[in-house]
Amino acid sequence: MPRQVVRRRTSVMQRYAQFLANHPFVVLSAIFAGNIIVLLVVICTDNIPSFDDPQAGFVARGTAIGQRMLAFENLLSELLLEDKTSDNVIGNSRIPAAVHSHSGGQEIIAGYRRNNTIESHPAVTPDDDDDDGQLASRNRRSTITSDMSPVDAGFFCSNPERNRARLVICTTSGDNLINEGKLRAICELDRTIRGLPEFLSLAERDANQKYCPSWTLTNYLMALTNRKSCHHLSHNDVSELRNMSAVCVPFYRAGQLHRHCWDGHNLCPDVPDMCCRENWFYHVLHYITDDDARMSNFTRSQCSLMLLPVWSGQVALPLYKALHQHNLTVEGAGVVGIEMGLKDSYLDVRLWEDSVLMLLALGAVLIILWIYVASLFVTIMNALAVFFPILLSYSLYSFIFRLTFFPFMNLLTCVIMIAVGADALVIYARLWTLAKSEKNDGKFEKVVYETMRHGFQTIMISSLTAASALFADAANPIVAIRCFSIFSGLTVLVHYIFVVTWLPATVIVADKWGSSLYSCRQVFLQKFCDSKVPLCQWLFHCHYIVLPFRQFAEYFRIFFEKLLPCIIIRLKWIWIALFVVMTAAACINVFYFPRLQLSTSRWLHLWDKRHPFEQYGMLKERFDFEREITDIQRRLPIRFVWGVIPGNTAAMLDPYDKGLLEYDHEVDFLSEESQSWMLQFCDGLKQQPFVSQNTDSFCYMAAFKRWLENVECSIAPICCGNLSFPLNPLTFHQCSQIFHRTFLHDSTGTKLSHGPNFDSQGRFQSLIVATESAQSFSYIYQEIKTFYDSVDSWFQSQLSSAPVGLKNGWFTSELEYFDLQDSLISGTTSALVIAFIVALLVMFLTTLNVCVSILAIVTIACIMVTSVAVLVVMEWKLNVLESTIITLGIGLSVDFTLHYSVAYCCSEADERELKTNHLITEMASPVTVSALTTFLAGAFMAPSDILIYRQIGLFIMIVISISWVYSTVFFSALLAAIGPQADFLQLHYPSCPLLCCRTDPSKLVEKSLQSSIEFTTHMISPRSENDLPRRAVHVPPLPQPLSVASVTSVAETPEPAPKVLLTLHVDPQEAEEDLDSVGELGSLPTSRGPSRGASLVRKHSRGLFSWDYVMQKLPLTRHFSVTNSSVMYIDADVRSNVSDNNPDMPAVMPNLRPDVPEVWVRRTD
Repeated sequence: MPRQVVRRRTSVMQRYAQFLANHPFVVLSAIFAGNIIVLLVVICTDNIPSFDDPQAGFVARGTAIGQRMLAFENLLSELLLEDKTSDNVIGNSRIPAAVHSHSGGQEIIAGYRRNNTIESHPAVTPDDDDDDGQLASRNRRSTITSDMSPVDAGFFCSNPERNRARLVICTTSGDNLINEGKLRAICELDRTIRGLPEFLSLAERDANQKYCPSWTLTNYLMALTNRKSCHHLSHNDVSELRNMSAVCVPFYRAGQLHRHCWDGHNLCPDVPDMCCRENWFYHVLHYITDDDARMSNFTRSQCSLMLLPVWSGQVALPLYKALHQHNLTVEGAGVVGIEMGLKDSYLDVRLWEDSVLMLLALGAVLIILWIYVASLFVTIMNALAVFFPILLSYSLYSFIFRLTFFPFMNLLTCVIMIAVGADALVIYARLWTLAKSEKNDGKFEKVVYETMRHGFQTIMISSLTAASALFADAANPIVAIRCFSIFSGLTVLVHYIFVVTWLPATVIVADKWGSSLYSCRQVFLQKFCDSKVPLCQWLFHCHYIVLPFRQFAEYFRIFFEKLLPCIIIRLKWIWIALFVVMTAAACINVFYFPRLQLSTSRWLHLWDKRHPFEQYGMLKERFDFEREITDIQRRLPIRFVWGVIPGNTAAMLDPYDKGLLEYDHEVDFLSEESQSWMLQFCDGLKQQPFVSQNTDSFCYMAAFKRWLENVECSIAPICCGNLSFPLNPLTFHQCSQIFHRTFLHDSTGTKLSHGPNFDSQGRFQSLIVATESAQSFSYIYQEIKTFYDSVDSWFQSQLSSAPVGLKNGWFTSELEYFDLQDSLISGTTSALVIAFIVALLVMFLTTLNVCVSILAIVTIACIMVTSVAVLVVMEWKLNVLESTIITLGIGLSVDFTLHYSVAYCCSEADERELKTNHLITEMASPVTVSALTTFLAGAFMAPSDILIYRQIGLFIMIVISISWVYSTVFFSALLAAIGPQADFLQLHYPSCPLLCCRTDPSKLVEKSLQSSIEFTTHMISPRSENDLPRRAVHVPPLPQPLSVASVTSVAETPEPAPKVLLTLHVDPQEAEEDLDSVGELGSLPTSRGPSRGASLVRKHSRGLFSWDYVMQKLPLTRHFSVTNSSVMYIDADVRSNVSDNNPDMPAVMPNLRPDVPEVWVRRTD
């Protein structure tokens, strides 16, 4: 037997494939055991994340504005001051500082102190979190009793307060709420609520142990008209209420009717007694009725407020759940908004409750994957491949990287991983099926290796693009977005480790040991399984459930391999024109009108807008008592600071870390130049338009100079007299200390938050110049940006002429929300640009084709613009959650286009339409299954009440649908129309013979006949006795590097054909480096289409011979075999045509094109 000596080169991946093929259980067991250990460590260390403060982390770090505000906050803390933007603490309650900015603020505080026992009745605001002590105090009380004397023993137990549970009742029919019918409906709603067991366990009682009545419009009307039951109210009572409002509302608007007008008698002599009696009508106007009622004399009103005798807070959670489960609508009036102080704390509970939706999404995806891969074992193991990366990433996040802050946004990673895991399994299963359909020398290791070689590369590119898009969000200054970026990107990379280990081992086990039903039969035996083992019976029935779905797969195969390519390629110009018009319309929608706009909401939305919590937030501005604590009329302060460096000392990923205060040791306040410049600065500040002219601004140097001119010698002997300004440094230092001790303290002796500050040794440390601006607080970005730019630009121009010791000053104000908005704009833009650049880079490095990469990135840009246009139509506003979700769209939209780009470049066809046909035939089916699974994952998250879950679900459905349509239709049509042909603009990685590993030609190994370097060509026996005898055809030897020693392909007799050896001589020096092993067989299927990367044309003869005629442009050093076939690979132009002498006999003609080797395949089945 002739032998050919060739070299063999075994790569690391080949060795790894061989190990996996022989020992898959070792890999699975090791990974499973390791993850169980990590899970136990997380549980035992009690390191489970908590989301008690869901709004934590929505602050910007690293921005100039953020650093200045943080430095100013640290400065005030250093001086034992409270920032005016922080809450003022009264006992154990927290009252926002905005209260002090309104005329009624002191009244609120005074009334709060007088009417409440703080320890027993802590105040709870809807936007503020409770202290741990407050929650503990409330949880200890199952029934809350009042220690206050009732205002009227026959009716209300106390005055209404904003720390009560509050419900907004609105008409559902759009008519007026203030009529006898709707008032009775309010009474029925109150009766329904008071009948709940949860209400009875929490409601406040009077001195006679009777439940206190609720503060409702119906009850107040009953009190004002002396009715004993709401059913006795009539139209005359409503008319009397309107008559009273006509008299009392003008006094209320003028501020004459207030909460202190009644204390057993009328304390407001200018107000009629009927308006002041028991303060009832004041309560109706201030708490119960909305703006429409007050403006229309109670003839038009849509909503009213109900205050329950139940304290807000965590203790009210059972009552809220009971209310949420009941239908609170009666006769055209219903409860639409609820506020019980649970908006933030209840989110922690619902985040875990709505995780059931993630499990449902995972279950739906697994069913689709089960149908696609036809293996329950592989499907279940893929579910573990989704869970384990999240577990490992959390361990790395917490234990290795030591990140202590875990925002609730990180839970979105679970939804992302469901989509990523499904995509990886679909692609790998498709490649495994293609590899098994090819001849691989009968070696299972070859199937494993071929699948890994193509699958690892494809999934790696997809994972890198997704992770890069997620990591790009780290450029956003907002802490919560940065943490989400790190955790989600890390999880995607960890998942790829499971792709190269867990996934192939799972597929190997399933392929070697069969399906779950087969494994069950092996354990329990066939007869035992069919009759007594429920698990086996369930698996057996499930097997037959999946079979009908598998039968439909053939119809889908025909659609994707035959019909879809025809529709796209033949109508390519129509598709291109249609999608160009759609993209142009989307651009107008996003960038021109109505445009993607910033959110102007005054709070961060955590719930869906239909949720009662959010409804109350949108409706609460209708009621006056809620507007008392808002920031609408508050003026922004202006603060100029010297002596403190606004450095970035706080942790970038921990919102609770405030950093350290860093003083500027180069500051100089004492020099005469500094004194003169500071005085000029104060004079110029008063003349600026952004400074309020209605208040006396305090500028330190101007005030000091006025004091110096009028100071008495008994107070400051060294400062009195006719001292010329500026003073010498020593005198100025001594006089400023006296001035600071004398005048820069309030009546309680507390230092004010402006002026100079000295250290323990009496040296200047810092200086604060504070005044009030003419700009009111606003949530409109452009309005605050204009204010900030004008103040900062003026201050920078002043610093340009300042002495050296004062050049490092800076300006700050209450700009937290503006900084958040500005960070959203800059961070989102930066993240999108980075994600696009990375996507283009990965696309180019993968395809190495300039034209394909440009078309792909254009398609991705069109996908993003169209997706955002849909969000604009849905009235989305750019906020923290929306910014994160939009940036995530890059990672979701690039996968499908990337798969198609790789398939196009791998095609060996020359014409662009054939290349396009190849990519649609090979990749449209798995891409569609991947899109379907991802779409289902989003669909199951959309019904959630939590806004971020709902938004991510809707966005996934939108971006996946648009991505599939654009990548499958638009991108394929672009490639069919203007895609590169042959190797146009196709680059290649350079070879490196000096650097790469090359085997020494002297170290050769032998390959036997079975290796197919030497193989046999069998004789063709006649198919019937009518077959004509065949003559032998001899092909002469061909030039190197590939030659044929001898070929005998036809026998003269019907006797068994002798085996004639075909010896292939390969020159090792001319062998290509990219071949797996010189002389090894490649693969070429005959039952279906061409193999990946092949351009294949199959022709059939006239039916006389069972031969397939195959022509393929391939390197001459490649040799092919086909399953159940004998192959002769010769460098000759062998054609199935008819001989002139004998029409029934084929002719073999010499090769006229040495660059086109051809194959004859004889089927043996």
